[in-house]
Amino acid sequence: ANPDLLSNYAPSVGKVESERKWFVKNRAQSVSASVADDGQPDGTLTYEWLVVSGDGSAVSFADASAAETTVTISEKGTYTFLLKASDGERITYGPPKTIDVQVPGTFIIIR
Repeated sequence: ANPDLLSNYAPSVGKVESERKWFVKNRAQSVSASVADDGQPDGTLTYEWLVVSGDGSAVSFADASAAETTVTISEKGTYTFLLKASDGERITYGPPKTIDVQVPGTFIIIR
């Protein structure tokens, strides 16, 4: 065992928060996850948003390397994504967030 790694704990990633429980196709929505770390080895954390189910090519993160960003999904369906955090030595995957993407409806007002 590497004695340096024994003093370094992996980052802790909280659940993904979003503005809504479901998203509208082609509309940017905010997503974020809290991350805590012990500051080892040098206090630097890196992030990566990952699509773990659904068509990943339909998902676009404004900044896939930030803990707080916006996501736009271009196709209707169900998608699951999560945040990966690394302190340079250890990696943690946060809990997955499943989102249903709906097509915006048309409203007709009759007076």
